[in-house]
Amino acid sequence: MKQLIACAVLAAIAGQAGAVIIDAPGSYIINSHVDQVLVDSSLDKSQVSIHVVSGGRVQNDVRCSSGNDSDCSFNLTVSGNGSVMGQARGADSLIELRDGAYVHNAGAQFNGGGKVTVRDNARLGTLTGAGSGINGTWEINGGTIHNVASSANGVRMIMNAGLVNDSISGWGLSLDLTGGELLGNVHSNALGFSLRMDGGRISGAVNAFDEALRGYITGGAIDGNLTTRGAGGGSFDIFGGQFGTGNANPLWWLGGSQVFNVHGRDLLLANGRLSGWLLDGSRLDVGINFGQGFNGAVNLHNVPEPGTLALIAVGLLGAFAARRKAQTAA
Repeated sequence: MKQLIACAVLAAIAGQAGAVIIDAPGSYIINSHVDQVLVDSSLDKSQVSIHVVSGGRVQNDVRCSSGNDSDCSFNLTVSGNGSVMGQARGADSLIELRDGAYVHNAGAQFNGGGKVTVRDNARLGTLTGAGSGINGTWEINGGTIHNVASSANGVRMIMNAGLVNDSISGWGLSLDLTGGELLGNVHSNALGFSLRMDGGRISGAVNAFDEALRGYITGGAIDGNLTTRGAGGGSFDIFGGQFGTGNANPLWWLGGSQVFNVHGRDLLLANGRLSGWLLDGSRLDVGINFGQGFNGAVNLHNVPEPGTLALIAVGLLGAFAARRKAQTAA
């Protein structure tokens, strides 16, 4: 059952002056101006769906009526030209921004699987999230995010398009990047750092402080330096991508027991520099700085050029034909 919430019917809804209190399961549509939306602590996202559509504007927050983010959860969709001028937060809530919507601050406690999705041309002022494990998800399929709170702990970020105009910093980050652009740095201090990058761009640096880096890169670009100096024994594979674009002397700073596997051709590590060609055809030329106590490895996996592979194939075929001829003659 969908319930229409508009200024004309506010008086019929239980709540404080200028506020809407949702205290019963249902699907609620907001298509006019309201002060705030408060969800009763007895309800969760399986029971409550809130839709702020074109013409809808929540002047302050969409949150739990108790004031404690962990007391309730909800499904919130902001679409069209709808807007939430305050915070939209609840434990494990599912928050989606699309079309030309605007939300000042969206996030969740992320203790059991909350998610914030941004797509189309939506705008988000600040993206926040906190939790003890990699449960919560940010999915960026378009739009613009202007700020990211530093408490991005235990968050998985999936980015296919769009723009994040800030750095991401926290513990236990997992970043899947296939498109879009991060204009700042990416930092993870502990609890593991997973990076899977098939496209997109990180305009700043990638830093795994006090933790090893795990995952792979097959494409995309990292403009800044890359640092990993943890003792976690992580293994990281590089098959492609561009490194240090616009950076006169890009540097990889390696420490701890980090293992780097670089796949390409004509790869050479000499005199503190790693150069060659990656499997996607990208040129690689970066400085390598091994930190004190480094006990990991940089493994170069060189493959022959296509022309060389063709010659090898011709040689093998010739040898096979000669062997067959000799067997026939015998």
